[in-house]
Amino acid sequence: MPYQAKWKSKAKHFPETKLLLKQPCGEAICHTLMMQKKIVAFSFAILTLAAFYSCKRTPCFKASIRFGLISFTKAEADTVIIRQYLKAGNFTSLKDSFLSSISYRQSNDTLEITSASDYVNLESGFDYKLFFPGAGKLFLLTEIAEEQQEIKHAFFSNVKVGCENQIVGLKVNGAALVPQSFNYFYLRK
Repeated sequence: MPYQAKWKSKAKHFPETKLLLKQPCGEAICHTLMMQKKIVAFSFAILTLAAFYSCKRTPCFKASIRFGLISFTKAEADTVIIRQYLKAGNFTSLKDSFLSSISYRQSNDTLEITSASDYVNLESGFDYKLFFPGAGKLFLLTEIAEEQQEIKHAFFSNVKVGCENQIVGLKVNGAALVPQSFNYFYLRK
């Protein structure tokens, strides 16, 4: 009885304990366990909803342009000089320049890049001059437009795997060009 007496003193302040006192001791414990299960289930439901509704959107990585070459020999295309300029600057503000040796895989009259030394993916935020000394060919890449995309992920995660903006168009030597596949286009000799 000392256990119930202890509860009687608390019953004055907490009316819900009167209900527990009317039940045998085993039922009170059972009722308490049931309440704890309901609280845990309710908490889990709230946390699950919070996880789904706390998703945030993060911009995807800027697009990188990749290219293949049509009607070039491997000897004509093994070296390229890439000059990077500020966008819409009419090729007056040189930002970077580098020489790259490129290896290709040939399929009919098309060369696909397999590896390159010092090769940097061409980002959409610039204009470019690509010069192939072996072929004596210069390409001017301008007005590179990309579609800004976002990825939705949980608030506590910042994973952007497989999330890259898409190039929707560009100009090569003044002629409009749409990439043949995702951010990939061909330069014709």
